[in-house]
Amino acid sequence: MRFLPDFPRHFPMSESHEEIVARDEALEKEFLVLAAGDSGRVEAVRLLREAFMKLLDASIEEAGQMDIMKALARHYGVFCDFANIRTRTAGRRQFVDLTLILPAGLSIKKAHGHAADLKNDLAASIPESEIVVHMEPCAGDCAYAAEGRACPYLVPAGKNGA
Repeated sequence: MRFLPDFPRHFPMSESHEEIVARDEALEKEFLVLAAGDSGRVEAVRLLREAFMKLLDASIEEAGQMDIMKALARHYGVFCDFANIRTRTAGRRQFVDLTLILPAGLSIKKAHGHAADLKNDLAASIPESEIVVHMEPCAGDCAYAAEGRACPYLVPAGKNGA
């Protein structure tokens, strides 16, 4: 019993990689010759390419990047640092992925609360977005730890104005 369907004869399984590449290049050249034959077709191909590229991943626009920085600034007093900010857009959707470095001694409940607050703030300022906030504990390699001082981000609520 055969599980694989019969392949069309123009895609023989015995073709080498070089033969496949050569065939694909020939087809691409034929397409370009056809498209170049009519300036209207060339414009149509250019527009189609631009529309298609907008659907592919690209970084979000500068205004969205500034919104991310503003949100991080608004929440600055609750995290030690941030890292790995990655943004992309696909169609009308915008995606933000970042890592918050939180004090190692912070409770899981508080850490998740801080991450959720930042995520909600970002979602409100960047329309049609999907936000992912990762959390990592502080490595303890900051100036406070080097000097043997207490972490300023672990100050009990009410003593730092929060």
